[in-house]
Amino acid sequence: MVAQNQSADPGFRWMSLRMTEANVGVEVEGEREQRSVAKSSQNSNRETFYVVPTVGFGLQGSVYHPNFFQFDLNAQNGVGWQETSLDVPGGGSRSDLLYLLRYQFNASLLKEKPYTANFFADKEHTTRDYDFFTRATVDQESYGTRVGYTDGPVPFSLLFRHVKEDVSGQARPSSLTENVLAFTAFHESSSGNRTDLAYTFDDYTRDETGSYTQTGVQNSISLIDHKTLGQKDWVKLNSTLLYNQLDSTTTPWNQRGAIPRLSEYFTDHEYLNLRHTDALQSDYNYSYNLQNLGAVKSDGHSASAALHHQLYESLNSTFDVHSQVFSSSGAGSSLDTTRYGIGLNENYTKRMGDWGRLTLGYGGLLDQEQRTTLGQTLFVVGEAHALKDGVITFLNQPRVKITSIQVWDASGSVSYSELLDYLILPHGERTEIKRLVGGQIADGATVRVDYTVDSQPSDSYTTVAHQIQVRLDFFDGLLGLYAHLNQQENYGGKSLVLENINDQVAGLDVSWRWVRAGAEYEVYDSNLSPYRSARLFQNFSFQPSPETTLSLDMGQTWITFTKANRDLTTYHAIARVRMQLTPALALNTEGGMRFQKGEGYDQQLATARANLEFKYGKLAVQAGYEYEDEAFLGELRLRHFFFLRAKRSF
Repeated sequence: MVAQNQSADPGFRWMSLRMTEANVGVEVEGEREQRSVAKSSQNSNRETFYVVPTVGFGLQGSVYHPNFFQFDLNAQNGVGWQETSLDVPGGGSRSDLLYLLRYQFNASLLKEKPYTANFFADKEHTTRDYDFFTRATVDQESYGTRVGYTDGPVPFSLLFRHVKEDVSGQARPSSLTENVLAFTAFHESSSGNRTDLAYTFDDYTRDETGSYTQTGVQNSISLIDHKTLGQKDWVKLNSTLLYNQLDSTTTPWNQRGAIPRLSEYFTDHEYLNLRHTDALQSDYNYSYNLQNLGAVKSDGHSASAALHHQLYESLNSTFDVHSQVFSSSGAGSSLDTTRYGIGLNENYTKRMGDWGRLTLGYGGLLDQEQRTTLGQTLFVVGEAHALKDGVITFLNQPRVKITSIQVWDASGSVSYSELLDYLILPHGERTEIKRLVGGQIADGATVRVDYTVDSQPSDSYTTVAHQIQVRLDFFDGLLGLYAHLNQQENYGGKSLVLENINDQVAGLDVSWRWVRAGAEYEVYDSNLSPYRSARLFQNFSFQPSPETTLSLDMGQTWITFTKANRDLTTYHAIARVRMQLTPALALNTEGGMRFQKGEGYDQQLATARANLEFKYGKLAVQAGYEYEDEAFLGELRLRHFFFLRAKRSF
């Protein structure tokens, strides 16, 4: 019933409810996983199968008025049967009723007002890819609210979110429960200057089957300020303050007692840019970094001033002076480092008529460093590295104590496991860290590494470095030839373990229509960890018709670590086919293989996936199959997975 005084507003109703969709369907999933260890009886087979009829609906509604309270709900429910079989000592089979519930709920209160509030809740069943060969199943449930004020000089928002997540389909299933509280605010002036403030509180518990249980509380604060000043905004000033504190406790499954870990990170970065003329600019940087991990403390100051000049459009020149003061201490040991020097960079590009383009680059560095040490052991905390397939990554310090290495995610809240997520490979004086395909570290992800090394004596030395790059492109990128030279020579510091480098790279690449290919050879000549590498890549992407796309990506790598007498050979091939067979039927398939061979490296991976989608009117059917085959360090893993999902809407 509509009140008389509200009849002028057609949107007014005490309660409005409209069904947007109703559907029935069925879901079927089956999985078989086999694990075996060479020359061992530690074999296991796991099978899971379920069938669930489903009923779903969609609702839209409002209370009083759509601008007062409005909501959307989409839900899918079902009760079915699940059969689980585990072929291990003490295992067996069991049948259970399976309750399936998925939903998405969103609501807004006073959505047209500046003091709006939003509410959300969802439960979903999805996948997560760490690389092409590693796909995990994620069951996630979350709910929360966001409130804020969007007008005034300082708009702000406050978010609360609760998350329960279960990850399966990997070597180690895991679960995560966390409560997140996040506050954001900003101020933007009429001239475009802006200041952002953010605070996040994260209380979490993470369980990883067969590895550890971890609880923690993380507090993060950031303050970022951007300013432009002067006529034509010729002055730019950026300030960034970041603080992160993590108080966590890790309980390994095979040990008694918990391991506490308290870490702090603080960064202050100041950046000033002056545009003197259109061709001349100068930059000024200052940074302060502080890291604490228990009794280990490290902090450092760095500063630089650079002058940039652009001659026409072809030549860019940069000259800089820089300095750094760093100290680290813990458990009776300390390291104090002072470094200062100058640098020069030149980049030149020249168009060579209609047939080519020449690109030249040079970078030079002259640094003086003084080290003062005390004690026998140096503690390294939170050393950041991006781990990417095909790229060799060394820890910064030589003579690392291998057993001391701990690897964490970028936030420091997730602990990774050797031989499951990463490999540690000594190469003479240097130590390589390598992500393991099939683990939980995504390709290209940044990790933090803690480790210890034997302290080196106090000493000083001078570093002279040169980087030269040459590239010649022919006929609008049809053929490219390039070469890189990286030289680093240290003078003095006879009592220190220092690396002298002469790194030479030569390569070519070809791009023509739907083909791209290339070859590269590198000679990394080092007194600590020399190696030779050769790389080939081939990429084919072809669309024979608007309805069909074909692609094939292949690569081959050969690396020889000459001082460590270790070889690594890697081959990979990934093919994808996407076809729209009829207006109602689409087929997506992909498959790949990866072979890696070498002492401590041997791994074989094969993956194939097929997905068939049929849509006709209000009927939607999706069927798929996944195959995974992995062999690493004598352990074999074979997985088959299929699914069928059908839904009829009304």
